[in-house]
Amino acid sequence: MVTRTPVVAESCADHWRSRASTWQSALISMVCHLLALIALGLLTVAVQEKGAGVDLFSEMIGAADSLASAELATVSVDSSPAAASAAAGPETLFETDAFAAANVNGPSVELEIAPHSSGLAGTGAGTGGEGKGLSGAGLGADFFGLGGQGKSFVYVLDCSDSMNNDDRFRRAREELIYSIEKLSREQSFYVILYNDGAMPMDADDPVPAVPEEFARLRKWLERAEPFGGTYPWPALEYALSLEPDAIYFLSDGEFEPNIISAVRERNQKSKLHPRQIPIHTIAFASQAGENQMKILARTSGGKYRFVK
Repeated sequence: MVTRTPVVAESCADHWRSRASTWQSALISMVCHLLALIALGLLTVAVQEKGAGVDLFSEMIGAADSLASAELATVSVDSSPAAASAAAGPETLFETDAFAAANVNGPSVELEIAPHSSGLAGTGAGTGGEGKGLSGAGLGADFFGLGGQGKSFVYVLDCSDSMNNDDRFRRAREELIYSIEKLSREQSFYVILYNDGAMPMDADDPVPAVPEEFARLRKWLERAEPFGGTYPWPALEYALSLEPDAIYFLSDGEFEPNIISAVRERNQKSKLHPRQIPIHTIAFASQAGENQMKILARTSGGKYRFVK
């Protein structure tokens, strides 16, 4: 008995130790399986959420593409001269109160420009003369050496910021006044300044070339301050709508190429407009827009000149 007891006790200990090891293994296995199941569940949820995110991202990309397409279509339409008028809206060409007025920023089928109320008045005498054509036959005008025939003339003058360089605007203004004051009383004139839009003089139609009108013109031009960009279409369209015998157009820079086609279309002969109005162009102090000015002159029956 004494010798067998330790053996039995040792066998029982080994038995319980073996069972404990088995339970421990089973417990570890259960824990591992549980962790695996949890990880698998989390992975499944993550994949589903990722899929939803991808779908949402795809929908956002689709919406962005649609919006981009719509914007491209709008830009395509607004790039035409006719759409620029509605998009830009009215501005003011001059910063002084005397020149606060509706400023047209693009062509339209029915152009309406409200003349500004500058209250121009005053005294002073011009030097109205007998303005004959270069050939001496009939009435005419001369602007920077370009002769034009007729009784009615519209001058379209650049008033953009670049005209501040080298005193360009003062030079052009003096030549403009000189040209107009050489007209005879039988002739008439009209002046439109432009930068990002058009600013007509304070009259509905061309005015007679008389000293009183010369004085009013001088006062108006003295208040002009060049600034802004170069967009001559509104001024050119308004000049064409006045149906003068000729137009003088001066610019010191380039402008949008589609303006050329817009002017050509507007200046075509038709039943309502049986004749084409010649546009005499002056590239002033810069040859940047020379090609455009040459095309405008050639396609309208006008003349071109570069003035340094």
